[in-house]
Amino acid sequence: MKKLLILFCTLSIFTTCKKDTVDGDKLFGRWELISTTEGLSGKTTTYASGQGNILTLTDNAYTETRSNIVIREGKYSTIRKESMLTKQKEDFLIYENSGGNTFFTIADGKLSLNLDAFDSGGYSYKRVK
Repeated sequence: MKKLLILFCTLSIFTTCKKDTVDGDKLFGRWELISTTEGLSGKTTTYASGQGNILTLTDNAYTETRSNIVIREGKYSTIRKESMLTKQKEDFLIYENSGGNTFFTIADGKLSLNLDAFDSGGYSYKRVK
């Protein structure tokens, strides 16, 4: 009986703890830029499909192209932490050798990237096959 109680308590601990890690698999793939929003002015610029503005994310590497030209590439990681901007736990995309913190959301086949800073802008992408 004592062993059963210990097993039950152990299982309860693991099933009630909230996960502070990100399921990075949902990021994998090719994402086409559909719009950018400037932070200070709030001005939104939209982009036509097929212009070569692509963000490709694999299991730990990324490539970003504009007009079919690679503008940056490298490694990335993900983490779940509190946002300075929203004061809530957010999923963050951390680009290697970059000082900025970018949090992301994925809904309805769209990826939103927002810098975790006041008066900062954001990017919206759609998943491409």
